[in-house]
Amino acid sequence: MISLALACRNRNPNIFQGSPPRCPMRIAFVLTVLLSASVAAQTPWDTPEGAAAARVASATADDGVSESLGWSWSPDPRWIEGVGFRLDAFDGGLAFGDRFLGSTVPNREAPPVEIVFDRFTQTTAPVFERQASYVHAGQGVFRGAAYDVSDPTSPRRLNVAITQDANAQTGDLVWNPDDSQLGAREYLIVLASTYTGDVSAYADANAFQLDALYALAAREVAGRALYETTATLAVTPEPIREVRATAVANGTLEVDWTATSEGTSVVVSEAGSASALATAAPEAGGVRIEGLDRSRAYDLTVELRRDDGSVVGSRTASAQPAVSLGVAAVSSLDPGREGTSTYGDTWGYVAPDGTEYGLLAARGGGLSVIDVSGAPAAPPVEVGFVPTASGAQDSKDVKTYGRYAYLVNEVGPVQIIDLADPANPVEVGQLSVQPNASNGGSHNLLVANDHLWVVGGRNNGTAGVRVYALADPTAPAYVGEYQVPDGISYYHDFEVRGTLALGARIYGGEGVDVLDVRDPADIRLVSTFTYPGAGAHNTCMTEDGSHVFVGDEIGSAGNWMRTFDLRDLDNVELVNEIVVAPEAIVHNCYVRGNLLFAAHYTEGLRVFDVSAPAAPVEVAFYDTYQPADVGFSGAWTAYPYLPSGKVLVSDMQSGLWVVELEAQVVADEPAPEAAPALTVAPNPLGASASVQFALPEAADVRLTVLDVRGREVAVLADGPRAAGAHTVGLDGRGLPAGVYLVRLGVNGRTAATARATVVR
Repeated sequence: MISLALACRNRNPNIFQGSPPRCPMRIAFVLTVLLSASVAAQTPWDTPEGAAAARVASATADDGVSESLGWSWSPDPRWIEGVGFRLDAFDGGLAFGDRFLGSTVPNREAPPVEIVFDRFTQTTAPVFERQASYVHAGQGVFRGAAYDVSDPTSPRRLNVAITQDANAQTGDLVWNPDDSQLGAREYLIVLASTYTGDVSAYADANAFQLDALYALAAREVAGRALYETTATLAVTPEPIREVRATAVANGTLEVDWTATSEGTSVVVSEAGSASALATAAPEAGGVRIEGLDRSRAYDLTVELRRDDGSVVGSRTASAQPAVSLGVAAVSSLDPGREGTSTYGDTWGYVAPDGTEYGLLAARGGGLSVIDVSGAPAAPPVEVGFVPTASGAQDSKDVKTYGRYAYLVNEVGPVQIIDLADPANPVEVGQLSVQPNASNGGSHNLLVANDHLWVVGGRNNGTAGVRVYALADPTAPAYVGEYQVPDGISYYHDFEVRGTLALGARIYGGEGVDVLDVRDPADIRLVSTFTYPGAGAHNTCMTEDGSHVFVGDEIGSAGNWMRTFDLRDLDNVELVNEIVVAPEAIVHNCYVRGNLLFAAHYTEGLRVFDVSAPAAPVEVAFYDTYQPADVGFSGAWTAYPYLPSGKVLVSDMQSGLWVVELEAQVVADEPAPEAAPALTVAPNPLGASASVQFALPEAADVRLTVLDVRGREVAVLADGPRAAGAHTVGLDGRGLPAGVYLVRLGVNGRTAATARATVVR
């Protein structure tokens, strides 16, 4: 196993905003760790020479004291517990309000609070519906009360709010979690305002706009009953908390904290040293320390002191001051579109004149067309924009075919966009991909083998894949579909290479389906492979199809990449795991040549040499997401197929990044002009093979198979193709054994040929 330990922390402010997060990246390598003071032992990690390393630990002590919050429950036994959302306290179910959905109140202003659970006391509470983006859903009831106990002699009763799902017990406007894994998503939020019984002031708000002090995500303890006793949960903020060390440049760390007014200064020192690296006032919230050695990790002690030198709070943090490896230059652009909540997928487009563009899905907004031809030497420039279709929601993923872009929406149709003039992109059509589903949309799509493949159907739509022919790119024609044969899984992502496809079945631990797609109208299951605790989000195969990298987004056994040997489809074997950081989450990946490019959410862009697929070596990374979090923030997609070699990275929070790798990172890759223009693998072939070719610019392509007498026996592709790498399938079952010639025609001329041998 390759363990590339990069500093991280169990922090995920967006974990409650969807189910599941949309697979739910950050284009930067975040070297941040929030460490519990109660954890003395550090964990060593093995990393390749030159890669960033850090030590990470986070835990809640047995006495209920965590890094940020102290809590106590009385009387025992407890009949609720935290749902394990990796929050600060109470079994991972309790946090400051701004760590949950957000808050208008800084957590340094949060007072100590007591939450009393009492079936005979009722608190009127505004209710917000999670499935409708936490909008106000009415007035409800919490059986109990919450109090600000800053002055224990005169507690102040506080307002509370409830979030619910709109179904079954959870739509009853009463806080009553059950004993399921997420407690039926019955979240309790303690507000800063004084309780009067009138909560009408919250009627026009949503749960992201509340004056939230604390949030509790709890469930019944198995075998116990809700409200079986009257009980109190006391919540006490620590005097210094949320200490984090973040690498913001090579050789530079930022150390941040939240502190109360109990102390007069904060002193940052290297553990075991009497010399201070930095000193600041508590309200400063952080310091920058420069001139550090990027080759090693620093263990830091952060102390809150009084004027007399006594310590009133001490925490530790550890990080290595390195944000990049193997990167020559970067630049970025946040288009700042109104209505855009976060960004999703990115893809590349090369115009006939050779100008390179990045296409960026603006979730809640539409599609941004960005000129990256001058980047990273100069910032990217947005030149065009197409808004999300009327009535559609969440523009999530984009792919291209020739000069056309296909923008998928979670709710609503796929938008077909003509990029003939990138500065004036025009929507020329829409494709309803879930025609029998109310508000039907899809999560993802891809273009392969002259077809559009749409997966991730919402509601009662297609849980598998729907396939459309692109003979007319402006009007994709339905060919067929394949439904996942159970009621649990759906294809969250899909990959086609030649005559085979892989469908990532993210739910239910089902792993990955291998499908025969030589006839898109008659897709057949070949086999399925999985691993314990699977939450398979996406796949990317090596160029020869011998191995595949599977990214896990929501599984229970580690959300990292796993390598499988595909050479025997009846016995697919797990051969490696790529662990960037134990608590971090991987997202999309692609392979170019011998390099694997992964968008790794909070850990940014990660690049691995996979010339030996069972033993990947990290050769480059870049961190565009600086907060000290892990979770569903940061890098979403890393697109590596532009002819210039630039890598496009979409960051959910900051937009599009353009990354240029150092020469030695790509030195082993063939230069575009020297690369084989046409390859067939495997060769010799039996039933099927993959034919691969690359175009320096968009062109009309005709790919054919000729027998030894020069007769055309098969047409593999015929029509417009975008610049970049392409793969199509070659079905050898109908060909007699012998030698054949595969010919690539570009714009009416023969551009390349390759010999293929069929064996029986």
